[in-house]
Amino acid sequence: KQQDAMAYTQKMGRPNVFYTFTCNAKAEEILRELLPGQTVSDRPDLVARAFYLMVRNFIRVVCHDGLLGATRAHVGVIESRSVR
Repeated sequence: KQQDAMAYTQKMGRPNVFYTFTCNAKAEEILRELLPGQTVSDRPDLVARAFYLMVRNFIRVVCHDGLLGATRAHVGVIESRSVR
């Protein structure tokens, strides 16, 4: 991805927006899907799915709906940590 980002920079120019997106593993959307007695660490699949949906929605709003203006290109990297 870093090489892709460098290629975009050469072709499109310097980026003007950088954002970091994190997922709260104890978000209401995640907690309400747990079965009685389960904890968030029992269901990393729920956390991953919720995060993916939140990121996808964010990209849609920012890039496709033009929240910050027209978007010529975007690059994303997702790093994961274990849920504790």
